[in-house]
Amino acid sequence: VTQVVHSGDLAAGASYTSQTNITLPNGISGNYYLYVVTNTTGHVFEYQFGNNNVGQTPTPLLVTLKPAPDLQPAIVNAPATAEPGQSLTLNWTVTNSGTGSADGSWVDNVYVTQVGQSVSGLQPIAQVGHSGSLSSGGSYTASADIALPTYLTDGNYQFVVLADAQNQVYEGPNAGNQQTAAIFAVVHADLAASIL
Repeated sequence: VTQVVHSGDLAAGASYTSQTNITLPNGISGNYYLYVVTNTTGHVFEYQFGNNNVGQTPTPLLVTLKPAPDLQPAIVNAPATAEPGQSLTLNWTVTNSGTGSADGSWVDNVYVTQVGQSVSGLQPIAQVGHSGSLSSGGSYTASADIALPTYLTDGNYQFVVLADAQNQVYEGPNAGNQQTAAIFAVVHADLAASIL
């Protein structure tokens, strides 16, 4: 989980003490031992004495599962109808419904798809970044100015907001529900000519 560099000579019978801070991986719980392996690069030639280079904690470390956040978006103002090429502003909120804090930075993606279509492999029409912690029960509001694709034909489509689209936030058992959709209808303008 980390490396500590030692430089300088070490005389026969001598020793040195080092310390470091480590970050345990997300999603683990139970009893774990910590190991230290010295001379991992083999820079020091030890002949036949290299078989004692591994040390471990005498007793296991009890690790409890970290409370996980749960990012859930909700679209606020999707229009009921729209035209191809139309410009509009889409607003959404993201709420942390989990028991743990969401920390760091992440990106929310906005897509336009056919109803029920997966966003996997699709290019977003907007991306909005969020930076900073979001405590349990907290929320933020985001918006994006978007232009609907001009190739859309008449029919029903959906705006999809995918919070933390790149999975930067560890959500543990709450992962996989950070998506919301709002259905709208695409209607082309109907121009009618008349003779006066």
